[in-house]
Amino acid sequence: MKSFQQERSKIKKILAIKPRAIGDVLLSTPILPNLRREFPDAQIDFLVEKFAAPILKGNPFINNIVSFDAKSQSSASIILQVRREKYDLIMDLFANPRTAIISMFSGAKFRVGYPFKWRRYAYNILVPSRSGEHHNVEFGCATKD
Repeated sequence: MKSFQQERSKIKKILAIKPRAIGDVLLSTPILPNLRREFPDAQIDFLVEKFAAPILKGNPFINNIVSFDAKSQSSASIILQVRREKYDLIMDLFANPRTAIISMFSGAKFRVGYPFKWRRYAYNILVPSRSGEHHNVEFGCATKD
């Protein structure tokens, strides 16, 4: 398989995943300007539970808010919803068991996530967790000089 760097110009559809906890969803948004800068022509969507979707409304770095109802929608139906979109890159900002499974079966060529326990196998690009060193809002916010 070609590396991410070799294929990055082919990335046209990106999905960021941070499904719940309105504060956590809000704190994950600083990655969006960086994604837009790195992939200016890509469609950037954000997967979130319906109750948290309003916090993303009007964000200029998101093309579509993809929402689901965790109480009434199965993981399988969410996976199918994501697969239909044919994302090239998944950024799982939560990496809990459900989002890891969604990422794993998304059909995306590149899946970014944290190496937590068995969930590490859902991703082919692992980002080391530095939760003891930094606050979540600092992740993904580095700017290039």
